[in-house]
Amino acid sequence: MDAAFHEAANPRRFKVLGLPLQPLTLGHRFLLVQHGSAFVSGEQAHLPDLMLSVFICSQPWRQAERNLSAWWFKLFVWIWSQTLRKTVLQIEYQKFHAYFEASEKRPITACKRSSGSVNAPFEYWLLAALMTELGIAMDAALDMTIVKANCLLATLGDMRGGLELMDDRRLNFLAQVERAEAIKFGAN
Repeated sequence: MDAAFHEAANPRRFKVLGLPLQPLTLGHRFLLVQHGSAFVSGEQAHLPDLMLSVFICSQPWRQAERNLSAWWFKLFVWIWSQTLRKTVLQIEYQKFHAYFEASEKRPITACKRSSGSVNAPFEYWLLAALMTELGIAMDAALDMTIVKANCLLATLGDMRGGLELMDDRRLNFLAQVERAEAIKFGAN
């Protein structure tokens, strides 16, 4: 079974900057985009960005949305930052990156036919696909973990014949074919 399906069924638990993180949902991702998280945009992340991203992901996304505008939020961030003075921040960045990577895992697939290119931001594409292809209500889609949504859509693509889910045996076979072709054609 692909590792993404295992992650969807048994999400790993992460703790970053002292806070346990919730499984990443589509609602979390939209909130991270709204607040300009470098972890979504791919820009260089700094401590305030890491703290904001961890704060958002440490609670259900609707609660995080409310708490970001709560009267006590700035005081909480100041107190929290004081507790982080002896924290090795590089390790915390790595843990959050590992959380994000595990949370957005997708099953390995092979495309059987071209469906055209999609230029929409990932979170919008995923939300639209969940709602239109699977008939999931917007609230339920926003509460769904991203890895589970990715697995559902890959399974749907496999069922419809547009994608082929790849298992380890098939991937190993394709790697052997690729190596043999490289030897045959003199590539390194």
